[in-house]
Amino acid sequence: MFKCLGEQYFSNIGHYKDLEMFIDNRGKLEIDSTAIMGFRVAIFTMAHYPTAHGTLVKRAVIIKKNAFIGSYSILYNCVIGEGAMVSVGSVVRSRKVADYTMVEGNPAKEIAHFNVKTNKWDYYDCPKDLEKIV
Repeated sequence: MFKCLGEQYFSNIGHYKDLEMFIDNRGKLEIDSTAIMGFRVAIFTMAHYPTAHGTLVKRAVIIKKNAFIGSYSILYNCVIGEGAMVSVGSVVRSRKVADYTMVEGNPAKEIAHFNVKTNKWDYYDCPKDLEKIV
């Protein structure tokens, strides 16, 4: 099942139709054709303004080239940079995720940066045992 609000058309919609995603594209939504998304990702581009009852505000979601969005993640008012990764179940709200950066949690926080010299993710404050797993 694929649920989409709004009339905006984007060419790579076919890639996501079997992933049980929710996409609200009533506001600005840009998804690069090379971006990868997991199951049940939710993308919101419109929400109620907290101090004005009933007033809706549009907020853009932009997902750039080669970005990866993990399953069950929620995106609102954000830019996901080129080659960036959003870990499973993360909530990315009102922020920019830098190119080649990994975020996780609610709210999403930076946990790693991709090192192009070593071709590996450099994790911040990562125990040595975890590096063996990943």
